[in-house]
Order: sequence, then structure tokens, then C-alpha cells
Amino acid sequence: MESWPLNEKVLDEIMTAGESDLVEHKGDWPDLGSQRGKAEFVRDVLSLANTTRPGHGAYLIYGVRDLRQGGEITGVQEPPQPEQVAQILSSYTSPVPDLRCQHFEHRGCRLSVAGIFWNNNHPYFATRDLPPVLSETVAYIRRGPTNGIMKMSELEQAIRMKDSRVGPPTPGDPLRVGFVEAGSLSGPRGTVARIVNISGEPVNGITAVMDVVIVAEPLAKCREKLLIDATLQPAESRELELNIPGLSFYVARELFQWKQHAAYRALNVELHVRYRDRDGFFRSLASRLALCD
Repeated sequence: MESWPLNEKVLDEIMTAGESDLVEHKGDWPDLGSQRGKAEFVRDVLSLANTTRPGHGAYLIYGVRDLRQGGEITGVQEPPQPEQVAQILSSYTSPVPDLRCQHFEHRGCRLSVAGIFWNNNHPYFATRDLPPVLSETVAYIRRGPTNGIMKMSELEQAIRMKDSRVGPPTPGDPLRVGFVEAGSLSGPRGTVARIVNISGEPVNGITAVMDVVIVAEPLAKCREKLLIDATLQPAESRELELNIPGLSFYVARELFQWKQHAAYRALNVELHVRYRDRDGFFRSLASRLALCD
């Protein structure tokens, strides 16, 4: 059953029942300052989030060993702040699961409980690839007391059920992307692109890069990352400026001195935007611009 916030009696009942498809015991929090620790935490959350169902929440209980390791209460040392947990989920998942944290003094030990609850955004996916712990190409699920991966038939059914709840995706891309200012090769204002969420839902996992090529020397290329794993709310926009004078081009790993030659003052710029759609799949958009002084 779904219950939040927990009280001592409910916590005792959940712990006594042991691990299941909706309850997982952990001896302590993973190291959320490391990439591996974040990946382990996200995988556990996604597994439980994709197993929740209406009226039935899932619980990650930190400070209790699972039965295979004795089942004793060990307590946690330094539980993370809710803001840190929220930031990790925002950066590593799409859609972001409904997770709430609560800390207890229980039988002389400090315990942490992460409650994970159903909502209409189900199913959930990772937005980072951190082998061998986390993959963005699968959907995790809980099978009994262990984590697993959704079969394709299970994933297709989950997506069809989502469509029946919230309706099919709106035709067309949820983002509008393009250049709004050409700028100058010598500054002070560079090329500016804009990304706008024109849908009625948040769009997650947005990454934007600009590829720049010197027209007279096509082997001289440069790539600038301008946005990484961002989220845009409905009607929200983001402007990205390319600092053209600060670009460094290389040919055969040698720095190419392009600014010293008038023949090289023509550039082709391509904006590439990748985002994750409401079903967890990556989509991409592109726009092109020619520049010259």
C-alpha cells in the first residue's frame, strides 16, 4: 500500500515483511559524490519506479541489510540532503520519478527511507550511460527481491498504457530550434541559437552542440558543447551563444591559425540538439547557418 510520510508502526511493518518487488533494503547510501555511486542509486530508483502501480508505493530503506546478509539494522552514517538527491534524479532520469526522502531514529539507529510513488509519467529511463552499472538503452524493473530489465513486450505494454492515460504524443517535435542572430567572426556578439519548448509537457535530456567548419579548409573543424542534459518546461526557451573568436580549430592534431588568413573568414555552423521524448527515446534536431566577414 502507498503510505507517506511513514510512521514507526508502518516502517516496522515494511521492514518485517522483508524485501519484495516494492521494497529494497540497503546497508548504507552509495557514495553520491562518485559517478558509480550515482549510477547505482539511479538504477535502484528506476527499478522500483517502473514497478510501482497506482496505490502501491515502493521503498528504498537505507540502514538495513537484506536477509542474505543477515537482515540486521546497521543504520546510516551521513544521509544526503534532499536537494542533492533531487539534483541527481533530474540529471540522470527522464521522466523524473516521484521520490521523497524521510529519516528516522529507529531502535537506536538512524535509517533513511526513499519513497517512490506512481504517477502518469511511468515508465522511466536513465539519461546517462555508465557501464556496467547504468544504461540509457534499457528500462529497469524490479522482479521479486532483485533488479532486472524490462522485456520488449513489457516496455511496449507500458508505453501503450501511458498513451491511454495521457493520450498519444502530440504530432511533431516538442522543441523548436534555430539561429536567431548571426553575430560576427570578430565579436563582440557571437552566433546565437534558441531552443523553445512548444509542447505542453517538460522536455528532458536536452543536449546541444555546434559544429563549425572553415569553408576554405574543410578539414579544420571544431565542436562546442553549449548545453548538457537540460530540462525545458512548457513555453520555456534557452539561448545559446557561440564565442567565435575563442574557437580553436585543429588539422591533423595541429592548431590551425585561421584568424590570420582572410580566406578562412567564412564558416559553416551546424546546431545539433538531442532530447529524450516522453517515451524515453532519443530524438534529434538540426539547423545550419553560413557565416562570413
